[in-house]
Amino acid sequence: MATYTIQPSRPFEASYPLSSSDLQVPPCYIRQAFIYSTDKGDVQDLVSRLQHSLRSFLQPLEDGQLAYPQLLGRVVTNNGLSSILVEESSSIAFTVVLRPDIGIEALQPRRGFPDTALPMADFATGLDLASMRARHSDLPGFAVQLTVLSRGLVLVAQVHHQITDGFGFAGFIRHWFKRTRGENIDYEHSAMHDRALLMKSVDLSTVQEDIHGFRTWEKLFHQYPPDSLQPSPEGSDRIVSQMFHFSPQKLDALRTAMHEFTSLRPTVFEAFMALALRCVMRARGKNLNTSNSMIAVDMRARLAPPLPADFFGNAFACLLAQQEDTDVISTVQTSLRRDATNANLRLINEYLFQQAQKGIPPPLELLERDFFFNSWEHLFSTPGEMDLGVGTFCAMRNLMDPPFIPSYYLILPSFGRRGETGIEVKINLVEEQMERLLADEEFAKYAVLM
Repeated sequence: MATYTIQPSRPFEASYPLSSSDLQVPPCYIRQAFIYSTDKGDVQDLVSRLQHSLRSFLQPLEDGQLAYPQLLGRVVTNNGLSSILVEESSSIAFTVVLRPDIGIEALQPRRGFPDTALPMADFATGLDLASMRARHSDLPGFAVQLTVLSRGLVLVAQVHHQITDGFGFAGFIRHWFKRTRGENIDYEHSAMHDRALLMKSVDLSTVQEDIHGFRTWEKLFHQYPPDSLQPSPEGSDRIVSQMFHFSPQKLDALRTAMHEFTSLRPTVFEAFMALALRCVMRARGKNLNTSNSMIAVDMRARLAPPLPADFFGNAFACLLAQQEDTDVISTVQTSLRRDATNANLRLINEYLFQQAQKGIPPPLELLERDFFFNSWEHLFSTPGEMDLGVGTFCAMRNLMDPPFIPSYYLILPSFGRRGETGIEVKINLVEEQMERLLADEEFAKYAVLM
């Protein structure tokens, strides 16, 4: 194992304030693993190109320059104000590990590279949240590990989630990999780091559009005060994570089946949500009259004015769908199509932040009743964006720190190939619920365990 210290060509000091969207996220990491097959054993050239291109982004924010200086920083809080602090001594740890004892076949490509084949002890050594907290008083913003296998590579990159969300991180990954390939980057958005809109309060008295989505959250907080909820599920060892594959043919069949319950043909995301809700409600073995679904929605294109597509920061808000087991698909569609508006998203974002500042989390019971949905399907447009100039890109995986968030459903990137390859979905559930889900006949009609 060799750990390199990546520093900017010219060290500098800077502080970047965080928005209410950033501060709603608990201190944790987004950790993505990019898997490649290759016949080349010497990857020193790749290491050099990755490090050189990474260093080129480590510079102060200036007009006309594509930079990601926040990656150097640490999230700190002084006098009640949180920011990303960059110091002259700041650096990024880039670790290279040689593992010729592990072949690419050990990652189980015939099963589609399930998460269980990529233990963090091997592929993100010492990068788990517990280890990082043990070594650092303030969590580093970014870290990298490249693991060289027999006939393969695994590149793990992780970013502090309070610095950016998955969409912002994907924008950086695209730029990093493109520059690693030696290609020029057309940089147009000088506002990609501007958090001003997300830090601006909304005057409710001036809002004229429907704010049903915001009112739904208000109602839920009033319906379930903090002392009425179950203890936090964090720390539970009962939560397991599995990955499932939905083929293009099964997705078409699923959308057709769900279309029978609504006049509007559902999207893939809507149809999957409806299926998961129906099947997991059964798996929970309870007669639930209602359940709540928190749905992460990217705000970039939905705000007025919109944020740049590559905005680097947290720019998501969580819609709330309240559904009955007899009427799932229509309530999912209504929430997604009616409530994902500028006013709703900004008001929800501000309201959840205000509650978090009081120490009040969203009143959800993810162990036994509620759901949390997210989609990264469109993070990347093509497999070519993952090209590093070495080997063949195989898959991207999201390596989560235990304890896993229960009742969490994440659609992974399809790289613009859903019509050819279908989609992959990561699901976290309490162990006995997962066992019942695997035995559910309706779920098995569409999903295959990876």
